[in-house]
Amino acid sequence: MTESEYFGYLEMRISRELAGMARADLRGWWCDGFLVEKFVATGKGCHVAGRVWMDGSGAQTLWNFVVLLGPFIVEREAVQWSGLLPAEDATGWLSLDFENRFMKIKPYAASLDPSF
Repeated sequence: MTESEYFGYLEMRISRELAGMARADLRGWWCDGFLVEKFVATGKGCHVAGRVWMDGSGAQTLWNFVVLLGPFIVEREAVQWSGLLPAEDATGWLSLDFENRFMKIKPYAASLDPSF
């Protein structure tokens, strides 16, 4: 899976995650595309950041996002994107800050959703 394919799949996965939320006001939200702006490798690991289109009020807005790739340092070309896509029966990997319009994705923090 390429980086571009990953973000296409992640867009759909986030929309499904939101549709399954316990809070009814979150179920109408959906993700409509990522604009990846940077890849960063530090002593604490790697992440990808940029902007993401979100819609939940009938109007799309741009949010900032970060995908934390884990506590390892790799070159961008070495990232195994397919291993970072959260499973359908997993939760706990998505954080949304509505006030600051910020999305944080931690694929390695995904855990089994007991409702499945």
